[in-house]
Amino acid sequence: MIIQILGYPQTFSFKTTKKLPKFKDACPVRGKLLVKEMELQDIDSPSHSYDEYVVELIETTKDGEIWSLGS
Repeated sequence: MIIQILGYPQTFSFKTTKKLPKFKDACPVRGKLLVKEMELQDIDSPSHSYDEYVVELIETTKDGEIWSLGS
């Protein structure tokens, strides 16, 4: 599955084989994946620490999900 984050705080993507639960706002499983990937990719985040971001919305695609983040 390919996860895409578009625009905020940066545009980036990653692959995961983790089975994701049905989406609920601020999903802790997605949150942990997000922080891990932001650390691995050294995503520029001048205003917030990585753990301050949450997945607020998702859009399902044929290849995975597009996540909209908030802080």
